Amino acid sequence: MGENGKATESDAVVKEFVSNGNRTDVKKKAAKARQAYAKKSIQFSVAEFLAKKSFLALTAYALAVIAAISLSVFVCEIPVVAVCLIVVIETLLAACLHDLPVWLHAIVIAAELACGIIFDRALYMLLEAALYLVAIFVLKIVRQEK
Repeated sequence: MGENGKATESDAVVKEFVSNGNRTDVKKKAAKARQAYAKKSIQFSVAEFLAKKSFLALTAYALAVIAAISLSVFVCEIPVVAVCLIVVIETLLAACLHDLPVWLHAIVIAAELACGIIFDRALYMLLEAALYLVAIFVLKIVRQEK
């Protein structure tokens, strides 16, 4: 019984189940309800994911990291451990310096590119500079959404 003393829909289903003894019909209805709920839950989570800019930005950064590591290892032929170490350093550098003015970011990128030219790894340092820029933009997006 509901709050007003009237029978609710769930009471009717229970009464039908008890009186008819038709368990298969109730099981089918329950299975359909579970499927509908799961479908609605999945649609909500995907829609919620696409609505949040910070999730998309972090996903883009993760893809950029994977691409930078893959290109550095397979194209530039640099050992994986060194590449991952530099990626972590770039991420920490971006996290520490993301509030600075743009011209200081330009100096950091220029220093990275100069190191790449000096050590004959210009393509690799260009990839790392791009990763630094992506990290800066992701941090700006995440900070704006908060």
